[in-house]
Amino acid sequence: MIAPDAEAAARLSTPLPEGRPSARTIGPCQWLAARGLEAMDVPSLIEGLGQVLADEGFTISRLHVAGSTLHPEYVAFAATWRRDSRQTEARLFTDDTTDPGYATSPVAVVLGVAAQALRLRLDDAAVTERFPLLADYAGQGVTDYLIEKVGFGMGGPADDDTMIGCVCSWMTDRPGGFTDQDILDLRAIARSLALAVRARGDLETTHTLLEVYLGSDAGERVAMGQIRRGDVVSIRAAILYADLRGFSTVSTRLPTAELVELVNAYFGRIVGCLAEEGGEVLKFIGDGVLAIFPLDGDGREETGATAARALSAARKAIAAVEEVNAGREAAMTCPGLDIALHAGEVLYGNIGAPRRLDFTVVGSAVNAISRLEPLCQQFSTPIIVSEDFARHGNGALALDSLGHQNLRGLDTAMEVFVPVP
Repeated sequence: MIAPDAEAAARLSTPLPEGRPSARTIGPCQWLAARGLEAMDVPSLIEGLGQVLADEGFTISRLHVAGSTLHPEYVAFAATWRRDSRQTEARLFTDDTTDPGYATSPVAVVLGVAAQALRLRLDDAAVTERFPLLADYAGQGVTDYLIEKVGFGMGGPADDDTMIGCVCSWMTDRPGGFTDQDILDLRAIARSLALAVRARGDLETTHTLLEVYLGSDAGERVAMGQIRRGDVVSIRAAILYADLRGFSTVSTRLPTAELVELVNAYFGRIVGCLAEEGGEVLKFIGDGVLAIFPLDGDGREETGATAARALSAARKAIAAVEEVNAGREAAMTCPGLDIALHAGEVLYGNIGAPRRLDFTVVGSAVNAISRLEPLCQQFSTPIIVSEDFARHGNGALALDSLGHQNLRGLDTAMEVFVPVP
């Protein structure tokens, strides 16, 4: 949201001096370069910078950095350091985040005008009247305010008007405000600060996107360098495959936007249930979800606990779908969720073409679970459990046998079970 009178408000800015930064910017810029190479988190970055600037003779009472993010939940971040408390406050903002003071803030103004930086003197009554935030700080002894925006180029020159970037602002309580040399120096330092902020942001974006698109464990493995085709590991895991019942019918009758909203509501709840019990969602397959619960322990107690958690996750997911349906009243919904549970050795890692890989699981156990899930409809039960999963439960699971069943594509019949309510 840009301030509606941004251009008029920008005219309250004191003209910025022209000239060159001084030698005292060398230390702060070198410090920021080193911290940027370390990808230091932003609150620690500005907290450390506050001390570095003080050592160089700057009188900074408040330092603030805010910027855009590439994250499925958050659109922006902000971090503020104050000299008096030596504390740093960090915030994340969603599309729904409301900040009643934002429209009248200097940040909203600088983002809405062509000017890259604004200097606002707090002894100017017009400034404190237009910016209530600065009026509050003027009452605390702040005398001068400088804000600089820095656009991040996305493969090309940075656009100063873009929201992709960050803003850095500085306050001083020095009598008379910033000197002209202070302004020149801080504007030079802002570039190095923005670069360090971007280094951290790029790292967090990489980890976030890998986790969102691959899952937390798979994303971490890729981030640590497991990226070559055929780079796989063999693991023992309980495997869960969940499929929305009646989805084909619903998908042909609901408008596209409403269908997407419904599927997102289902998956949002289902994935949350699986994560609560330690499940790792590997992929969405149409209206289905494939997840694993690694069987890390060698003892009966450890594998039994993992199997119990996977079964608990299945029950929670089924209940979650029912809750979504109950909240939609007369609207069309999928009547339920069918889940198959299996266990065994799987190959976990990078599979695919040289330039299009998928981090997933393959193996006979994965093939078997896709054959198990249709038995849910055959036996009118929401959960089907394989004999291998039951065996890993080590007798701790209450199950009823449905006998041995011939599954398409498998050479031998498999005993299957249903959980006892």
